[in-house]
Amino acid sequence: KFTYIRDISSVYNDRKGQYSLFLKLNIVIALLLATILYFLSRFFTYPISILTKSTQSIASGDFSERVKIITSDEVGLLAENFNQMAEVVEDKIRVLEKNAQLKQQFIESFTHEIKTPLTSIIGYADFLRSTKYNEKIYYESLEYIYHEGKRLEALSFKLMDLILLKKQDFNMKYEDLFLVCNKAAEILKP
Repeated sequence: KFTYIRDISSVYNDRKGQYSLFLKLNIVIALLLATILYFLSRFFTYPISILTKSTQSIASGDFSERVKIITSDEVGLLAENFNQMAEVVEDKIRVLEKNAQLKQQFIESFTHEIKTPLTSIIGYADFLRSTKYNEKIYYESLEYIYHEGKRLEALSFKLMDLILLKKQDFNMKYEDLFLVCNKAAEILKP
């Protein structure tokens, strides 16, 4: 019987060294790939993050915010549509603010127009209550009260007409301003 023994522990040591090397290499490659994937994902989602920041800005009330279009792909198309939407919203808000301002002006003017006849009516009524009876002054005061009351009535009819006009649909048509002014001038001629 012949037995030959050879020491192969160096093979096992080399194998352990290779395992250690491959493990370290795998960790380095995994970290490198993770870093590359992170930057690639940031690169691909950057347009979406810009769009997200713009939506947050618009949601906070800055309707003049627009998205800077970087690409011409689907995200770029989304950004372009978003800009169009923001422009429409901004226009609608301007119209609403203008309407609110016009309504406020109307309320202020209407309040002033109602206050004047009411002040006259109240003043003359108080005057009639507190003075001695003089028939001429009494009838003049009643006439003034009557006319101011009629003025208030006319204002309320105009207001009712405005309310009814708002409920009706009416068509607008083009009028030549020059012809309208000429017709008005002919009517006003003595």
